Amino acid sequence: MSANNRRIRRIIVDLLWEHGEMTKEGMASLLGEKKTIRTVPSPHSLSALLSKNPQVVPVGSEIV
Repeated sequence: MSANNRRIRRIIVDLLWEHGEMTKEGMASLLGEKKTIRTVPSPHSLSALLSKNPQVVPVGSEIV
């Protein structure tokens, strides 16, 4: 599972580089469009993946 998480973290950094800052929901939708990802991580596991990556920095919040 750790190899899969590493691959997803790398894809997340690439997507952030290409598309700029976005919410977790936006990241999940872009991950769903990628053909190399079999299943999109749940919101909780996506949060864990983002928080364990030192390249990802929170820049603000979104009011819903």
